[in-house]
Amino acid sequence: MDFDADIMADFLTESGELLEQLDTDLVSLESTPGDEDLLNQIFRAIHTIKGSASFLGLANLVDCAHAAEDILNAARRDELRVDRRSMDLLLDATAVLRMQFSEIKAGQELTQARRDIIAERGYADMDACYITPFITSIQNVFGTMLQLSVQRRDPSIKSDDAPSYDVSGIISLSGDVDGSTVLSMPMETALRVVSLFTGTECEADNPDFPDAIGELLNMITGNAKAGFEGRKVTLSCPNVIIGKNHHVARLSDVPSILIPFETDCGEINLEISIQDRKAMGGTVVAQAA
Repeated sequence: MDFDADIMADFLTESGELLEQLDTDLVSLESTPGDEDLLNQIFRAIHTIKGSASFLGLANLVDCAHAAEDILNAARRDELRVDRRSMDLLLDATAVLRMQFSEIKAGQELTQARRDIIAERGYADMDACYITPFITSIQNVFGTMLQLSVQRRDPSIKSDDAPSYDVSGIISLSGDVDGSTVLSMPMETALRVVSLFTGTECEADNPDFPDAIGELLNMITGNAKAGFEGRKVTLSCPNVIIGKNHHVARLSDVPSILIPFETDCGEINLEISIQDRKAMGGTVVAQAA
């Protein structure tokens, strides 16, 4: 540590007091997840710790605090619910911060934040301008074209390229953004949805079946991109894959947000993996195993 011992001691004292209060506040937040004042108080404490650690060049501590801060910020914007999973990650993050404080006192290298804590930042890092338009669009498209109510459930980070269900429609996005959207559903749900969309019974081996899935995803993605303010976006033609062993490879280092929906026809998943083009590099490939 190159900083004056007094400066580091002040940091450990002041931030340590904030960390102690965080333990109490997080327990309270778990009981009252809708308390906005408490949520803001916790956010400010984490933000202060992160800012001080950044000034002192404590990179691993900054990463951990930043991850917790982003989870809290997403909750403050109503983009993430304060549930059991997010609370566990916040409590784990503060546990890592306490360990790092002890390591600073002992003059040791700082422990890195666990990968799952860092990964949760993906939801917050993916700007709300990408997520919200898709939620609105799928509700509008299914409501207008199918007269089907769509209820959103809690989103999560998708950690692999395995399909959610048997039928997946994929569209790639390019231009000012890179990424993909995937509409995935069980075969039984897909058959019901296509029948409503086409107005007739349609089996999976009918050429109209994948066309209908692709057209629905095209409408959802096309309507959603209109909400990408200030960005010019081009959509690929939909690619529909049917079967249990297909995979969707995505851009590296870009989180995939899985948003589940419930309908009278069954469950439907929308997977969104999008970020500004300047922030990333890679390709999106859909493939059948």
